[in-house]
Amino acid sequence: MKQKKLNNEIGNFDWVHGVTEAESQFLPKAIKGRKGLDEGFETIYNYDKLKKIVSKTQQNFDDDIRSSIPNEDLERINLGLTDYVKTSKPSENLNILKASIMNAFEGNILKDYFESTDIAERQMISKHYFEPIDHLNNINKDEFINPKSIIDYKNKATLYSIKALEEFDDFSEIPDPLFYRGIGNVDYHKNITTDFISTYTGAEDSLFYESKILNSYSLNSRVAEHFMMSKNNERKALIKAEKESLWQNIFSSFLVSPIFSENQYEILCLPNNDQLFITEDVNDALCAEYYVWSNNPSIRMIRKPINL
Repeated sequence: MKQKKLNNEIGNFDWVHGVTEAESQFLPKAIKGRKGLDEGFETIYNYDKLKKIVSKTQQNFDDDIRSSIPNEDLERINLGLTDYVKTSKPSENLNILKASIMNAFEGNILKDYFESTDIAERQMISKHYFEPIDHLNNINKDEFINPKSIIDYKNKATLYSIKALEEFDDFSEIPDPLFYRGIGNVDYHKNITTDFISTYTGAEDSLFYESKILNSYSLNSRVAEHFMMSKNNERKALIKAEKESLWQNIFSSFLVSPIFSENQYEILCLPNNDQLFITEDVNDALCAEYYVWSNNPSIRMIRKPINL
């Protein structure tokens, strides 16, 4: 299904006047620069209580992690995260962090799970699907962050993030809260390439693989929609994932670190080492939507939603 272009011009669309075409479809208009939750939306999601939880969690995490790993290691982790949050483009600090993560988990954390699955399942994945890592393998091991520090940081960030999410769930009025990722590919029609939509078009209970070492989600669906919107973009995808299926993969988050941009509610996950599945829920002229979940009864929700 080819998606239609949605421009930023103000116009009249059916039942609503004076908005962009995207806004007439309840999507945010494309904006340049930093993306985040629209002003005023915090009250819709009950985030006044979340802010209090975040403030407490960040302080408790900082006290704990500083007593657990050397300050130099924490500083280098934070430098890599800072570069990721700013642009997510390659930098020396970010490359060292990624290489250190791979080293700490003793193997190709990006593709070990993929290569362990059935060859028939792997055939649907293009060789260009995964983030290239050759340049990371060339980094001098003397520059790696101590693997124990990486693992301690990840484990504590996971623990504190989950605790904060569970606490917020007790106050939140949002049913079945999920993790969200918005994908906008503005270059697809300019280049012959394989993107997320191409890979998972028609997917039904198919195996799901993360494509990067660090994978960004948001606690907020509106923020994710911002990331799939750009001027005249014809490749828009929204991933909706059971948070319990992903939260054991959390490496860091806005819940534990002030490094993350305000109002993005970002959750940063490592590739899954447990079996995850993906189903295409919608693929029409507006956008494609996918649902990701786990069949592991110890981590998944009781039911899979029929309608997202």
